[in-house]
Amino acid sequence: MVLTGEIHITYGIYRKMALSSYGIRPTIGRALPLAFLVIGAVQTLIAENPDPPFLRMGVFFLVIPAFFELMVLISWALRHQAYAQPFRYEFGATGMTERTATGRTDLPWTDVTRVDRWPSTWIIHFRGGRYLRVPRKALAPADRRTLNEFFLANPAVFG
Repeated sequence: MVLTGEIHITYGIYRKMALSSYGIRPTIGRALPLAFLVIGAVQTLIAENPDPPFLRMGVFFLVIPAFFELMVLISWALRHQAYAQPFRYEFGATGMTERTATGRTDLPWTDVTRVDRWPSTWIIHFRGGRYLRVPRKALAPADRRTLNEFFLANPAVFG
C-alpha cells in the first residue's frame, strides 16, 4: 500500500483540523448555550418572570464557542506562514511521511499509539504525546477509504 496526497491548507481546512483536535468539546460548547437560550426563551414566553436565569446563562455560555474559535484564529495567525506551501503526505505499509515547507516528518506505524478518525481529519497520535493532523481532503476519495480500512484492520493500534 502506497498512498500519496497533497493539499494547500487554507484557514477553513486548518480550522476543521484544529477543532477536531479538541475532540467533542467545541460541539458541546456550541450546543450548551443554544440549549440554555431555548429554555430561557420558553421561560420568558410562558412564565411571569421577565428575566429568567437560563437566558442569562445562555448568553454567558456563548463565550465557550468564542473561546475555541479565538484559540484557532490565534494559532493560525502565529503559524500561517508554515502553511503557505502545500503539505504532502505519503502512507505506506511501514509508516507515513509528512512533507511541509518547514521540514519532513517520518512516522513508523510502530510508534503510533492511537488514530482518531474525525469527519474532516485523522489525528495520528504517537509516542511522546505528539500527534499529526492529516486532513482527509489531502487524499483522493478511494485512497481515503483504503487508509480508513487500513486503520480499522488493526484496532489495537488504530482504535
